[in-house]
Amino acid sequence: MRSFLAEVGKHFAVTAVYFAILTLAYSVFNGWSRQVIFLWAGALAGAELPDLDHIAYAFLTYREAPTSREVRKLAGENRLGEALSSIAEHHKDFEPVHLITHNCFMQAAFYAFAFCMVLSSGNLFWTGLAMSVLLHLLKDEWEDLRVLPGRLRSYLFRHFHRTPPLLVKAYVVTATALFVLLSVLIVFPVVSRG
Repeated sequence: MRSFLAEVGKHFAVTAVYFAILTLAYSVFNGWSRQVIFLWAGALAGAELPDLDHIAYAFLTYREAPTSREVRKLAGENRLGEALSSIAEHHKDFEPVHLITHNCFMQAAFYAFAFCMVLSSGNLFWTGLAMSVLLHLLKDEWEDLRVLPGRLRSYLFRHFHRTPPLLVKAYVVTATALFVLLSVLIVFPVVSRG
């Protein structure tokens, strides 16, 4: 259970730091607003959303994989803490190419959603959710780029047979730049949030 809590804790810590900075910047340039609560609610809702992939992998899509069988066995014995720990310990072992949100197309869809929320609706809950999901994915991508670049390439560009390592780095840098741009657009909104 500790490994599961540690993994979740890392994502929530990164999310809390980012959204604290975003809230401070937003408040400095726009004045304090209770609407920021919705941004935080969305952030909390989205912080672990991409990791639901691992649970879907174990219970729905790839039930016969060895780790999936182990997780299902533990869950069947009502040892849920151990099942979650097993997912956390082995999440780098999962066949990442089969995860739903961990690929370039799904990430592009989240970016499109985030830009729509920031530029047209101004809805802070959905903006917070989208930014939190993107932050989670970027954290995983930067970590994998540093430690397991081949693994990153296999899940991020799973639909392409050959992807040069330089393209993977360029993708992660571009995704990060888009994330920064979205952050600036949240701090300096083009849509009224009143």
